[in-house]
Amino acid sequence: MCDRLADADTPAGRRFAVGVQVLILFSLLSFALSTTPQLSQKVQKILWWEQFAVILLFTVEYLVRLIAAPNKPKYIFSFFGVIDLLSILPFYVQGGIDLRGLRAIRLVHIFQILKLGRYSKAIQRFHSAFLLSKEQIALFFSITTILLFIGAVGIYYFERDAQPDKFVSIFHSLWWSVITLTTVGYGDIYPVTIGGRFFTILVLMVGIGIVAVPAAIVTSALSQAQNFEREESESALGSRDDTGKYFKFFREQYHHSGWENSRSALHLIVEKLGLCSQRIALAESCTGGLVSARLTSVPGASEVLCGSVVSYREIAKQDWLGISASKLREFSPVSPEVTLAMACAVLAETPEATLAAAVTGHLGPAAPEKLDGTMYVAVVCRDPNTKEARTLIEDEHLLSASPREARQIEAADFVLRRIEKILDTKDLPKSYT
Repeated sequence: MCDRLADADTPAGRRFAVGVQVLILFSLLSFALSTTPQLSQKVQKILWWEQFAVILLFTVEYLVRLIAAPNKPKYIFSFFGVIDLLSILPFYVQGGIDLRGLRAIRLVHIFQILKLGRYSKAIQRFHSAFLLSKEQIALFFSITTILLFIGAVGIYYFERDAQPDKFVSIFHSLWWSVITLTTVGYGDIYPVTIGGRFFTILVLMVGIGIVAVPAAIVTSALSQAQNFEREESESALGSRDDTGKYFKFFREQYHHSGWENSRSALHLIVEKLGLCSQRIALAESCTGGLVSARLTSVPGASEVLCGSVVSYREIAKQDWLGISASKLREFSPVSPEVTLAMACAVLAETPEATLAAAVTGHLGPAAPEKLDGTMYVAVVCRDPNTKEARTLIEDEHLLSASPREARQIEAADFVLRRIEKILDTKDLPKSYT
């Protein structure tokens, strides 16, 4: 039970994580209310019992995470393990300072269970830019709110004795935190103690960096959306060009022409895999490893790409992926059934992978006339409950490009778009997104 609750990849774990986030927010609100002066005895008593109940629940959470941790010393001395302990320890030892404000740091965890937002290709560029950066924007405002609260808590403890009329409570101190973190500094409220002034310097240094962040996020997102549209257009033109424009891809692929300076569709696929907490394994036939080559051109792809098996010949499909000879004879090595079997096999052989994609195709020039240019794609995922492969996509596509090298590029591009389609929909198991 503890393992399921502590694992955000299970439905129970997701509900537990959301419940903890709500409890943290509720705890912080009651903590701030408890510092308000002139509260009635009845309200103070209610708040005390509420705080007592919250501390007990946080203690249960800490014990659940400790029991479920495979390496208990590592969790105890980890950053969030220390934060979990410090948020409950003062209540038991009566140290005089309530450190529940540190629980605000745990709110960063909420972004581990947020789903990746959808990105639509039919909307305007600015809307696309917002979709591309909404997680960063949400993270920025959440961290800013956390810093504002921590700033108010800090200055309240530094200045409450020296200026009890100005730093009356944490709510009153929030005004100082806002004008200081945003570097406005109206001068109507300021610290007079040495500790408070040093704390103010730290908050100002953080504030200088925070002011510039939103503009940078939006500008970068607009640039990403523009580059994405440009690459989509060039890819569509290049895949249908029979005169040799496909060599442009090879120049970009092997000479990195402009790739290090621009965010491309490939960067977005790698980014989406990471945001969805996915790792993918590939089984390629007709593309000859080109899908993997394109993904590995993106820095950081090793975090989401487990590897690729290029099983070109029938014997390789049998020996490397375990595809039975009878299946190959019944359906042929290039068929939807064998493609799906390849995807399931590479997923089974790669325990850390959560997704797998496979591709086969007749690229010519000696392909059967009726099947010339036909390719098959299969994408499967590992079911979080049964651990078995579940089919997400079985697709067939008629390649329009020629010669063979251009068809390979079009086929690889089609596979990548199928993968991206999965990441943009709700077809993935909820425990993975």
